Amino acid sequence: MRLTRLLYSYDEVVFTLYTKMIKKDMDECYFWIGELYYSGENIKDILLYYHKEFCGYTTFYFQEIYDTLESCIHLMLNLMQIIPTPELFLVRNEKKIFPTHRFSGKREVLLEKGIQYKKTMNISYYLNEEIKRDGLNKTIGKVEKIMNTKIDPHDILESIFEGIYISLPTNFILEDIDDKLLMIESRYLTTQPYKLLKERLYKICDSIGCFNIVQDYDREDVLLHWEYYTQGTPFWDALWEEYNVTFVNKKPIFTSDESLEMFYEIYGYELDEQSKETQDKGFVTINDCSIKQWLKNIQMY
Repeated sequence: MRLTRLLYSYDEVVFTLYTKMIKKDMDECYFWIGELYYSGENIKDILLYYHKEFCGYTTFYFQEIYDTLESCIHLMLNLMQIIPTPELFLVRNEKKIFPTHRFSGKREVLLEKGIQYKKTMNISYYLNEEIKRDGLNKTIGKVEKIMNTKIDPHDILESIFEGIYISLPTNFILEDIDDKLLMIESRYLTTQPYKLLKERLYKICDSIGCFNIVQDYDREDVLLHWEYYTQGTPFWDALWEEYNVTFVNKKPIFTSDESLEMFYEIYGYELDEQSKETQDKGFVTINDCSIKQWLKNIQMY
């Protein structure tokens, strides 16, 4: 695990953000995007993944650089205008694929009916069956005939889904977010570090267990050695370099007492001395769940 600016687990923040974007929980979306931005994370890459997995059938133009909080928020808001399409995400991550709908007719027409009625699991299952039985080239020819379009042999499943779920580009928005910017900026730029953790307004979503999240840490160890677990986060790495800090047995080693005192005077989070309520927002038990369960939870399946 690695910790963000307010000492949340990075992976858990990202998947919580995706969940809240799909559910359109706006206040939380502003909170989590601010947390990632002020942790120094690459917001473009984070939201590129969201677009690919959950709304990849809608054309979207990404700029080269998103280097301000305002541009990152607008990117998030514009992606949220797209109706999510989780079908490909479902079959990419489902461990066992079985048909979910029964169709009458011979086996030769079951893939065609799956495509006709847009039944995700049926398409994936019978496509694999066709490839095993008839080979890739013959199967591609059949799909091209069904869909009346050319299919990429390397991305045959993606091509099918794009063809049946494609939606038109959205008229994107550039709404006035001055009040939101001020709220987020004031939290990170003017609040004293010890009080900053009290600005943890929300807790990690506990329904994201379908993602590749490993909770292999010990809570007490993180509370005592939170500095060690921030390594890898751009905001903290820059500080460790600035203060010339090394780590021995999970403890930060400063070059002088003066340097140590200066650091903790500014960044003295003292996580182990925070209230249990504040701590618990970052320590959430995430139980394993299936992709289908997660999609049902966010009302997408």
